[in-house]
Amino acid sequence: MVIVGSGEQHSDPNFSSVVLLLHMDGADGSTTFTDVKGHPVTPVGNAKISTTESRFGGASGHFDGTGDFVSTAASPDFDFNGTGPFTIEAWVNGTGTFWSNDSFGLVLSIQNGSELRLWIVDVLPWNFVGTVAGVVTDGWHHVALSYDGTTYRVFVDGVQSFSVDGTMSQQAPPQCIIGSYAGGVEPFFNGYLDEVRVTKGVARYTASFTPPATQFADN
Repeated sequence: MVIVGSGEQHSDPNFSSVVLLLHMDGADGSTTFTDVKGHPVTPVGNAKISTTESRFGGASGHFDGTGDFVSTAASPDFDFNGTGPFTIEAWVNGTGTFWSNDSFGLVLSIQNGSELRLWIVDVLPWNFVGTVAGVVTDGWHHVALSYDGTTYRVFVDGVQSFSVDGTMSQQAPPQCIIGSYAGGVEPFFNGYLDEVRVTKGVARYTASFTPPATQFADN
């Protein structure tokens, strides 16, 4: 088991803008994924909590690459159309698609071993291949997509690796799929995810930064 950091929490000045926060904590083998902000989260396949690997808190979400993901119901909280800022981030240890808005919107996927690929409807080619937006090697890495209303920026371990200007306007439905895309069209995620957070109304990162050294705060 790998545990990094004390797990001590500090207050988050943008906590009121957080719309999804999954610490991926719990008993080994549990299929309960708890969103601190209260959205029901449904596991599919063999998605479960594992204490084998962890970035913080002693556990993480485990996805075996063969049909696993977790999803929220559709909600205006996850509607990223237009110029409103937002930030999507997670600690990632594995390969495959780890974030999508189901059938149309934006997708983050690690392919060909280490290529972080991004596609955004109306902004980057929606071709189920994606645009290379960074490199994610083996082990735990903090990956973030931040939008300030004009520019989408990708960060890996706090270093900006990609940016593109544009406005997404065709996202449908407003839903979070963690570990897959649209029921598995793209490669299912194979590995571990920890500390998945979505902040709406705030672009947390607009320049390179030091990745968080503790789990995300609950207040």
